[in-house]
Amino acid sequence: MQTKQINFYPNEFLIDWKKSEEKVVSVQLLSQTIKADMVIFSAQTRPNTTLLKEKVALYEDETVIVNEYLQTSDPDIYAIGDIVPVSFDKNKRHLFLPLVTRAVHMARAVALTLSGQPTAYDLRQKITAAVIIDYFLGTVGLTEDEAPFLEQNTGSCSGEFDLFPQYDEENKTVNAKLIYHPDTLEIIGGQLISQEFLLSDLNLLADIVKHKTTIPQLAVEDFGFLSEYTSRFHYLNELAFKVLAKRANSNRVDKRL
Repeated sequence: MQTKQINFYPNEFLIDWKKSEEKVVSVQLLSQTIKADMVIFSAQTRPNTTLLKEKVALYEDETVIVNEYLQTSDPDIYAIGDIVPVSFDKNKRHLFLPLVTRAVHMARAVALTLSGQPTAYDLRQKITAAVIIDYFLGTVGLTEDEAPFLEQNTGSCSGEFDLFPQYDEENKTVNAKLIYHPDTLEIIGGQLISQEFLLSDLNLLADIVKHKTTIPQLAVEDFGFLSEYTSRFHYLNELAFKVLAKRANSNRVDKRL
């Protein structure tokens, strides 16, 4: 990205910016000042549930409390879309996350229920993806930064893997990361970064999280294999094995101590 004059400044805070003749000329970060010609601010959205107050039960952030069928505390009222948060059954915590795709699938679930085919919706599902400067960025479930706010302890493991056999001239890679509970080894999140469009792999990772797959189960999960087109083991297999190897080495050191 630096070859395209795109620079990242992680772990920084925007303190101020300077203008000259009504144009931005620089921004002051926590540790340095850099030249700039534009500043873009992100504005966090909030659920608009004013009409629902005193009619249905709400969380403290004014999102709507629903059951697995998206039914509110009033059995005649259902809720879908941004006003329904992502929920985590481990400690009843929730996370406000406006996503259009959630609203669409929720609408289908409610329509099926109302037509006589009761259909539950998994409120834990959280899938986001974007393509930025030729890079695919995708995340499912919890991230390490979100976990502390939801009072969840996590372990993580990441690595860079070849997407195709080593003799393939393209030599495309993926940076993958798994987030898991250290006590049960249940996988609760993951991220993918690659110059390949890996939305299908991200959906696969979402299913892994949805079905509460553990690290050992993923390590031996059977994926499709074609010797001319795929590596012997899927990179998610390899990443799960990496977690187990890391834990085995840690246990060995502890025993020596």
